[in-house]
Amino acid sequence: MFSVGSAIRVQADKEKSAITKHTLPHGFTIEQNLFYPASWELLCKGNFVFHGSEDDCFIAFGSHLAGVGK
Repeated sequence: MFSVGSAIRVQADKEKSAITKHTLPHGFTIEQNLFYPASWELLCKGNFVFHGSEDDCFIAFGSHLAGVGK
């Protein structure tokens, strides 16, 4: 039988695993906001880079790579 504390931990683990995430090259990820699903963030090694729609984050990632080495 579950206690209240263990039930809360199980729910928290489910919520953590529900994060939609795209892993990209060079340490970049695109992650969906848990509280506002239409909102996405582009992160580099866990640090904030850009915020917008999922498509906008992919565009920002491509723009960033286009400027590397110039």
